[in-house]
Amino acid sequence: MLKSRVSAFLVALTLVACSSGGDTGSSGVGFGQFKDSNTQGLNYVSGDLSGVTLADGSFEFVVGGTVTFSVGGVELGTTGGKSVVTPVDLVTRGSSSSPAVQNIVRFLMTLDSNGDPSDGITISPKVQAAAVDWQSVAFDGGSFQTALNTSLEAANAADPDNAANRIIRDAVAAQNHLESTLLCSYAGAYEGTFSGGDRGSFGILVDATSGEVRGMAYSDIEQISLELTGDSPITFDQNASFVSGNISSGATFSG
Repeated sequence: MLKSRVSAFLVALTLVACSSGGDTGSSGVGFGQFKDSNTQGLNYVSGDLSGVTLADGSFEFVVGGTVTFSVGGVELGTTGGKSVVTPVDLVTRGSSSSPAVQNIVRFLMTLDSNGDPSDGITISPKVQAAAVDWQSVAFDGGSFQTALNTSLEAANAADPDNAANRIIRDAVAAQNHLESTLLCSYAGAYEGTFSGGDRGSFGILVDATSGEVRGMAYSDIEQISLELTGDSPITFDQNASFVSGNISSGATFSG
């Protein structure tokens, strides 16, 4: 029988339509994507590597190192280099409900050139150039709204052709947008192994709409197949965990 908690190492086989993810080269340079939907026009620095994210949000990072993202003089935050980075990763113990995370999302949504962040966020070259002189923004501070208004005015002055498209979203819209992005990023098939009171292998599917988890496991000890059904969806935090689920044997699992 499986113990009530299964420790597992997951190998992501995510759906390309939602998250093509990154990869690690043999040279010690990794390739990732920044997603608040795919975000183009962010500055990034990782060790000796630096650049601007491309249309798919792609960037390079030093494997085992950190990467810092910014829009000109406005630093968004720093995280360990990995295949997919979202605003959740840029705030300590961040989640989609963290005010600082929501404010980062609001800032990026406001700068989007076409005003439709669902198809990706693009910070135009004109705004990128102007943002070099922008002051830092306290995403967790009471002055954020004033800073956001100032950023909108500066972006429109730098790139007036797209000014009509740029609008400020509230925290609810930002959270909904981010959670939709996270669901898409998490969705797909995962496989791995488990150990504890039992051992074996498993495969699960994460639903792109609900984030719910279900799949199958095989017990090497009992030599039987087990159905896995999640009771709760993937969480919108840095753990991306599901709290618990049911196993056809009557036990429970989490991961």
